[in-house]
Amino acid sequence: MKVNKKVLFGLLILAAFSTFFWSTSSTVVAETAGTNQAKSDQFWIDNRGYVDQIVYKVITQDELLVEATRTGEIDIVGQFVDVALLKPSDLADPDLGLTQTRRRGFGHITFNNQEFPSSVRAMRQGFAYALDKVELQQRALGGASFTADSVIVGSLGIWSCEYEFTLSPCSPSSETYYDPQVGLGNTTILNAGFYDFNGDGFREYFTGNVTDSTLGLIWSGSSVAQGNVLGTASGYPDPNWNGYTYLGGDGTRRTFAEVNVVMNGDPLGPGSSGASALATGMADSANWEDVEFIITGSAGSNIVTIVVTMVSEGFYAMGIKGNTEFITFAALLQKMDAGDFVGLFFAYSGMAPNPTFLQIFDGESVTNTQRARWYNDTFDALWDIIDQSSDFDEVIQAGFDAQQIYWQEQPMVVMYNNELTSLYRTDKFDGFVTVPGEGAFGYDSSIKVHLKNTLENWDKYPNYPLGGTYVFGLAQPMDSHNSMNSNNAYTRDVLGTIEEYLFGLNPEDLTRIPSGLASDFTIEAPYTDDAATKAANPDAMIINGSKFTFNLLNNVTWHNGENFTSADVAFSFEVLKTNVSPVYFDNLEHIPFERIETPNDYQVIIYSNSSGLFEFANTGVPIYQKSYWSQFNDVVNHDNPVPQGTGPYKWVASTPGEFYLQERNDDYYRKPTVDSFLKYFTKPTGVTTTPTTTTTTSGTTTTDEPSPAPGFEILVTLAGMMVVSVIFLKLRRR
Repeated sequence: MKVNKKVLFGLLILAAFSTFFWSTSSTVVAETAGTNQAKSDQFWIDNRGYVDQIVYKVITQDELLVEATRTGEIDIVGQFVDVALLKPSDLADPDLGLTQTRRRGFGHITFNNQEFPSSVRAMRQGFAYALDKVELQQRALGGASFTADSVIVGSLGIWSCEYEFTLSPCSPSSETYYDPQVGLGNTTILNAGFYDFNGDGFREYFTGNVTDSTLGLIWSGSSVAQGNVLGTASGYPDPNWNGYTYLGGDGTRRTFAEVNVVMNGDPLGPGSSGASALATGMADSANWEDVEFIITGSAGSNIVTIVVTMVSEGFYAMGIKGNTEFITFAALLQKMDAGDFVGLFFAYSGMAPNPTFLQIFDGESVTNTQRARWYNDTFDALWDIIDQSSDFDEVIQAGFDAQQIYWQEQPMVVMYNNELTSLYRTDKFDGFVTVPGEGAFGYDSSIKVHLKNTLENWDKYPNYPLGGTYVFGLAQPMDSHNSMNSNNAYTRDVLGTIEEYLFGLNPEDLTRIPSGLASDFTIEAPYTDDAATKAANPDAMIINGSKFTFNLLNNVTWHNGENFTSADVAFSFEVLKTNVSPVYFDNLEHIPFERIETPNDYQVIIYSNSSGLFEFANTGVPIYQKSYWSQFNDVVNHDNPVPQGTGPYKWVASTPGEFYLQERNDDYYRKPTVDSFLKYFTKPTGVTTTPTTTTTTSGTTTTDEPSPAPGFEILVTLAGMMVVSVIFLKLRRR
């Protein structure tokens, strides 16, 4: 939504007194030449790629990005803006545009559930209790944020346990982690064996076993410390430990504090310390080891610094040394992939308005094995329902049940679900697109911005509306030129205008439209092969599955001039399915795409043995050129020095870490022309300037929790309840 600058000015003044409130009551509409109206699907399909060049200029300090926008060095900040960096003069500047939208994503700490001490469930949940989330919204985000406990944040609508009209609470007891409960956090970790043994103010961990002559083994510190293991009911290799209590030889479950009493030690409370309070068999110093927690964040962001500092404070409040480190975002992602971390802070963006993000915790998910590394069979069974069921009520209930398990286990802790404030210049370009939940700095702005519709520009640029150089402020450098191996949002910002998909999304309501490589597509679900087809495909027959038919455009060429055909599409699905891409493995490896047929050069039929609500969305992967990529044995790790695609912009040159240059693809099949431009805009007459126009899309009024999104009816009725799903997880540093 477009920012009310007077309101935001008042907010900035209030921020100076540490009392920052955020206005979320503005109605969000599409604005074109001063009139409020929704755009047609065709508007988003036509006219893609106006500017001559796009320069992605790397500026890794948040405050420098904002200053570069003020001075005109860049045209847009390529991520959301920390409102604490804005000045009252920014709001009065007619050459600066500001929009805001509630994020479809969140900042969080991902725990390594295989690495002590975050392998211990009680440590993760204890921290969640101790953290002051309400204070964090103020200190880190100036109040421009919402407290959140669930990864299916309230901005995702009815699927979230935090939605305004939710059908189920996030926790079985209706608790929240919003307000700090340090005492409860201390009690939680004490019950798992974290105790201040030497009385120095910091907790140590009990690694030993406790055996009673009558009761048998009643505690195993080594078992409690172990990480999760796939294929176990609770995720723990020792079935006697359930994450809360240990099952003794006498059939009784006990906490560490209860074991101490059974063994004739003192009753222990959250503030207890010293070896003298412990039972004789538990007071051996050889069974106690120091504990520290390391929180890693990316350098260059005030928000990251504040959040990581507050995480450290949360651990210190429980007597756990919470050390911090700040590294580059690319290095952070490398540590995560290698499993060389305890806790990492970063953010997810661009999530779909449905529960499919929960796949990130599925035991068979490659994403899970490279991030949280958390396993729970009960959760996995619920994910299977979400993934495969075509029954809406069954899916939404499984989503709520899965969120409750997540709430108890806390494999990651959500820090905030914030407002995204976008900042850009309006003196040269019009047509910025604020996508609900994603901001104005995404793909849609890059392909839709155009020189201002003025007589001066019509006279100055002989090919108007084409022309100009659009400078995009990139907050981090690319970490790869190969989209098969990078979840880095900044890499995707650059590659997004080069590579294309079979279909696109209308940025106003996030419904699917034929704005990609397919002219149209059909969905048949549930679908079952006839007898003849089953006989012809005995190893890949479809029963109660899905059939997706894509009719492809016949006027598309690759950037090297070769024609695009159905062979490229089939190759893309096959190469991603047979090669372990950390980005698309979860879309394809565990989605039962049984057959892919290419009846001719411009039709592709994909058959799946699932009729799940979200199955179609898994076809949303980039399409790769077969003749180029088939020459490499290891496609996922190929360096790809000159990215290839069919998109509106071509790769030209780069200086790594400084800039990446693209030029308009003049052979693009949807390149703007004067006639197509004038279908939607009027050529000015008799004036030299026109009012700034900004496209801000949504169609809904946002309150503390959002009203149903514009496409709400589509979520529950369209095409057998098929709904939009995120096709990859876009990782940002904050």
